[in-house]
Amino acid sequence: MVIAAGGATLFGTASGFAELLVARATIGLGVAGALMAGLKAIVVWFPKERVALVNGYMIMLGSLGTATATAPAEWLLDWIGWRGLFEVLTFATVATAGLIYFIVPEPAVSSASARQGLTLRAIYSDLRFWRIAPLSATRLSLASGASAQSPLTMRPSSPI
Repeated sequence: MVIAAGGATLFGTASGFAELLVARATIGLGVAGALMAGLKAIVVWFPKERVALVNGYMIMLGSLGTATATAPAEWLLDWIGWRGLFEVLTFATVATAGLIYFIVPEPAVSSASARQGLTLRAIYSDLRFWRIAPLSATRLSLASGASAQSPLTMRPSSPI
């Protein structure tokens, strides 16, 4: 999440397209790591019978957050501008990362939860992965496209 905060800071201070592009990629890298950390936490903290359900809850809450953040972001955009909005996002992201680091306890390591044989090669060679991955990628890209069409992104904004 600290990587995403760095990207938000860079985005808020960018003066050209290349900086904006690098900043957006950095934000994406940081939040992708946060997503994977959340999925890993679910596997560690919940019984395997509940993992799919809790994963679904996490994705649902993330989508709900995306949908409900539009109005407050628009209000902040009118009040402090887009650069100020990214300053607020930087602070909120760093504060959230700090809370997670200091408040979330480390799980007890058990032999059942420590899977030593699972590698990227094992995942990418599994046919179940290749049956689900295209559907998941399509759904996520459609959801991202729909959120890109929100009123916040459709209104004219000030130049860089």
